[in-house]
Amino acid sequence: MIRSSVGIILILLALGIMNFWVRPLWVSIGISSQEEAALETALSRFRELKEYRDTLLETYNSIGQEDLERLKEFLPQSEKAGLLLVNLENLGKSSGVLMKNIDVQSQRGKEEVMASGEVERLPFSLSFSAPYAPFRSFLAALEGHRRLIEIERISFPVPVRETDSYEFSIQAHTYWQQ
Repeated sequence: MIRSSVGIILILLALGIMNFWVRPLWVSIGISSQEEAALETALSRFRELKEYRDTLLETYNSIGQEDLERLKEFLPQSEKAGLLLVNLENLGKSSGVLMKNIDVQSQRGKEEVMASGEVERLPFSLSFSAPYAPFRSFLAALEGHRRLIEIERISFPVPVRETDSYEFSIQAHTYWQQ
């Protein structure tokens, strides 16, 4: 009888140790396995992002210096209103358009660009006199300009008497990156 009671006590003691000591260890091992799986997923995502970054750097480094300069002109790092004025005047001269007024407004609206920072709008207006063909040439030159220019409004008033010239007015804006 003593043997069987000692055996029962040892079995109960083994079950108690298993319930109070081994079971929490088993649960913590299960949690560690889940944490390990989450860490493996995060590590895998990190490797993918690293490969993507390397691909982007390789693509960026493959861009020629001339193309980088053109990109900087497309979306400059500062307003460069003076350069814009000079470019518009040169476009007007080469197209046969007589510039009368170029007004760059100081009021700017902000728009956000994907995750790269802020881009600001620089509104401006032009008024000039020209026959229709040079006007079309000027618009084509604006369209092909290296700096991004969006035309908002064009007005066509009455033609100037005794000539085939028209008075045109354009309201547009360009962008620059802060």
